Amino acid sequence: MMSDEIKHFRDLNKYPDKYGQHVSEEDKKDIEKYNKENFGKKIEKMGPTADKYYQAMELVKSAGLKTEFSDNEKEQKIIEKRKDFIIKYFSKVLEDIKRYMSSISAIKIQELKDYGSDLDRFQEIMSISDQERRNYHNALINDIKILIRSININFNKDFPHEARLNFESKMPDRAGLKSKELEEIISQREYVEFPYKQGAFINLNSAGMDSELERNIIANWALDMYGDLTTLNDKLHDDEKK
Repeated sequence: MMSDEIKHFRDLNKYPDKYGQHVSEEDKKDIEKYNKENFGKKIEKMGPTADKYYQAMELVKSAGLKTEFSDNEKEQKIIEKRKDFIIKYFSKVLEDIKRYMSSISAIKIQELKDYGSDLDRFQEIMSISDQERRNYHNALINDIKILIRSININFNKDFPHEARLNFESKMPDRAGLKSKELEEIISQREYVEFPYKQGAFINLNSAGMDSELERNIIANWALDMYGDLTTLNDKLHDDEKK
């Protein structure tokens, strides 16, 4: 319903401005030109942010046991149960994005539209905080962290082995297992590489321990994702029918 405005916001996020830096006049002109050329066009292809999200979902679906251990039915059931939880959480995060973006009032959306490619004004308006939007933002951040942690423990090849063992030992379906038994089970799993080593589908490394910067990165990530939600959901729907 606000596709043109959101498409515009998404395009803005391709530039360093999303980290609080100023955009050159040349870049601003490029943005204006892009918006004029693509105004009203149907987006058939997802942008890189949504594409990485989709890739992460597909990687989770592809993970499992190593070929030589494929007859371990008990572990395969555990894997499938965890996959189901994670795939549902991917959908939960998409719903979080919708709620968060919808919490930006129609008035602010109109203001953003009116100011066009004035990126400084864009940041100023977006910085205006209200409790509802903050609550939805907090929920999005929390669910992203749960999703990333679940992916890392269960399927991410780059997740530290000792940390994986520690988390796995606390899982209800590992109750009663000794460390050696758990090590053996984990060695049977086929772990995969995700777009980002620790973030799976989002790069939070630049935030370090700065929680405010982390919030800004996730807010801009959500803006970027929101512009592609329809295309992404259509693709997921088509995949379900295959």
